[in-house]
Amino acid sequence: MSVVTVSNLKGGVGKTALATNLSHAFAKRMCETLLIDLDPQGDASTLFEIVRHVQATTLDSLGTNLFQRFLSQTKNEIREVRDGLYLLDVRRLSAMLQADPLTGEGKLFSRVIESLSMNFDHIVIDTPPVWGNAHRAAFECSDLVIVPVDPSEMSVRAAVGLLNRVSEDMAGAALLVRTLVQSRATRVSRESTRHLQATFEGDGDEAIGNCRPKQVSLKGLSPSSLKIFLSSVALPRSEIVHLLSYRKKTIYEHHALSFIQNAYTLLAKEVEALFAACQPEVEEEDEESSFGELLAF
Repeated sequence: MSVVTVSNLKGGVGKTALATNLSHAFAKRMCETLLIDLDPQGDASTLFEIVRHVQATTLDSLGTNLFQRFLSQTKNEIREVRDGLYLLDVRRLSAMLQADPLTGEGKLFSRVIESLSMNFDHIVIDTPPVWGNAHRAAFECSDLVIVPVDPSEMSVRAAVGLLNRVSEDMAGAALLVRTLVQSRATRVSRESTRHLQATFEGDGDEAIGNCRPKQVSLKGLSPSSLKIFLSSVALPRSEIVHLLSYRKKTIYEHHALSFIQNAYTLLAKEVEALFAACQPEVEEEDEESSFGELLAF
């Protein structure tokens, strides 16, 4: 079981599209997947037509035995939106996300995720674009943070800022994924790739985009236990994907998007392989070999 948080401190980088389509990719791979919508805008929930006008739950309204009541109300909000794909819209519980006990010693959110993880293969968390307690709570219980990066310089800068914050709150791994990439090479896409390479130092001479995630280091980042990887997958830009959001569909529900579907399926396999490779090893194993075997599945 893995907990994956999708985050960037810049809007418009394809964060929610990545979270929803990656979640559906996991479900297509026969993995029971829970998508948690932490963004107050509720874009992921709106895509799956989970739109309800309800009163927010507050600490006072929960009374005694805070954790059990919070867990019970959380489970009651989970809905199956596609085969094997479940959604938790926490806008109703938004007041809890701003409460000190959530990120304090009580760590309610982490305990809820730990409890929910017993029922799912993957949990994917979509976060707001503005830094807050929701991010800290998500990072504390995540195995992997996926950071979408579009071709703009502002997106790369926002990703760097996020990684500096992430390194303070978690000891897992971060995966940079290029989004909104033009299907054919352009001056902007080439400049974006050069900027990424200039910002992150790779281990070895392997070029960006070669088959498997590449471990890199962020220049100027203080030493931490956070491992940073650059995905081999580039998610292409497509007007059809934007159109599908109006039709309340994911990329797996359109017949003419096989090239984007393949990209997300490969990303799902890459995330699973990365998660497995970063786990403590019982026996010594060649990392290159393990990546190849897992990606072949």
